[in-house]
Amino acid sequence: SNHRQLLRGLAFLPRDLHDVALDKALVEWQCRLMKFKGWEYSTLHTRLASIAGALRLLPLYAPDRASIPMASSVVWSQASKAAAQKQRRTLPRRATPANWSDVTGILSRENHSPTSLAILLAWLTCGRMADVLRLKSTDIAPGADYITVTFRDTKTRNPYTVATALPPATNLQPLLDLIEGAKLTSPLFKTSAPAVARALKAERQALTQHSLRRGALQTLARALVPSTALIDF
Repeated sequence: SNHRQLLRGLAFLPRDLHDVALDKALVEWQCRLMKFKGWEYSTLHTRLASIAGALRLLPLYAPDRASIPMASSVVWSQASKAAAQKQRRTLPRRATPANWSDVTGILSRENHSPTSLAILLAWLTCGRMADVLRLKSTDIAPGADYITVTFRDTKTRNPYTVATALPPATNLQPLLDLIEGAKLTSPLFKTSAPAVARALKAERQALTQHSLRRGALQTLARALVPSTALIDF
């Protein structure tokens, strides 16, 4: 899916780079995007690696096209190496932590939409949003004052289960209604990462998807939850 998205994006290569060698053109374009969008060097390094992978596997996505081995390009290799080196020398950008009032504000403003419910569940489970958006209805088991969620489809760790208490006065009925009407084999939340990002920024401009996990973990730490328990999240 990521490869396909990157390949579709190549159609928007700036016109002034059309006559430049492919490796130089793509490196220059990604560097321009980095400056325009405020990416970290880690993002640039990841994108260069992903684009190289997509072009290497190009016949899988376009059977009439040949594979393009960007790894054999000195320009590409040096750009990737430079991005990796600068990434190691750059302090990581810390996400602004979200708090519970941010989450309840989004729920209220979005009228308990699927997007806001995904944000709620990410907060309650300290989950990564990408993992939350892959959840199915069968992965969630609400209780009277707690909720149990099993993350089966994750990219960062093996499947795991989280059981967490609910904050006082948490209204789970919209989530229960969503679960009841969902198809068992489809993702529960009919939303997307960009929609989540927009909802977060509408609440507070500094918030990102990473803000949810960081803020939820900090809240648990302030509540004196033992570090041995925090590891489960």
